[in-house]
Amino acid sequence: MRTAILFLTHTFDGETVHAFDKLAREAGVFGDVRILADSPTAPPDRLVHCSQSFDFEDLKAGYPRTLARDIVPGSCHLPVLDFARNHPYDDYWLIEYDVRFTGDWAVFFSATAGKPWKSIS
Repeated sequence: MRTAILFLTHTFDGETVHAFDKLAREAGVFGDVRILADSPTAPPDRLVHCSQSFDFEDLKAGYPRTLARDIVPGSCHLPVLDFARNHPYDDYWLIEYDVRFTGDWAVFFSATAGKPWKSIS
């Protein structure tokens, strides 16, 4: 099974880059760890290879019945749908930039591997 672990962000400050680095280091054996970046925000050069930028207004235009006018609250799924359309995987995980998991991501992903999760909030 192929798994995409997506890190959604609009900022690349030190704390956010550190959180992504931790996720990539600890969860990389469980899937492809990628960044979904709001387009005005450019990732650091060393992260460009694993980043996909998006423009929320462009994404929203493709879904005329989107309920929310802004990405937050209510439309964080649009960048994931766009990524999935262009990058087929069996499973997708979405981690928002401001989520902090103080444990080891490897422990989390090993406990959830192969399970039919729909959502963990």
